[in-house]
Amino acid sequence: MPYEFIDREECIGDSLFKINNNSLNFDNRITNLSSSFVASSQSLTSQIYSPGSILKASFHGFSENSTRSGDLRNYATVNNGIITVISSRANSRFLVTVNGQGYTAPGAGGVNVGIQRIIGGNTSRLLGVDGNSGDSWMGTSNGHYGSFSITRSYLDSPGVPSGTVIYYYLLHGHWSAGTSYIGYPGYTSQSSIVVYEMV
Repeated sequence: MPYEFIDREECIGDSLFKINNNSLNFDNRITNLSSSFVASSQSLTSQIYSPGSILKASFHGFSENSTRSGDLRNYATVNNGIITVISSRANSRFLVTVNGQGYTAPGAGGVNVGIQRIIGGNTSRLLGVDGNSGDSWMGTSNGHYGSFSITRSYLDSPGVPSGTVIYYYLLHGHWSAGTSYIGYPGYTSQSSIVVYEMV
């Protein structure tokens, strides 16, 4: 309800307050201020955290080489092919892109790259399927040899709180026979991992 004030002077201690107002409706003022604050906060939150917004980008490039030979039909980690990210908010998504640059020698049966994630000791294969029905041959060089540059991406939703440490790995998939390389001994190359943290 509105509070009525009349012209008066009050002396409280050493302070003199003069109130000269009529029918100030504090309830309405507080309600209006609260509504305005909520609307402004929602608008600001929507602008900062709209779906698809990129919160942070991380990049790791490396030139170390890894070699795989024989009838393997699976994936393995590569030398220095790891990036560490720390989530900046809860329930972020992470767009992970890996690029493996290398060479397959004559007789190799195919090569590919994959992605692996580790959080708190728990390992998850995000891209790359092992075994006879897997995809370790599908990147390139099935039936031929030569240099390659393979890129694959994965949108990861680990559902972790803010401040969580996450490791992403580039994997080297080798199918059968021959030898395949990420990088190549004696030559300079660059493979990479890029991670975008997103809303």
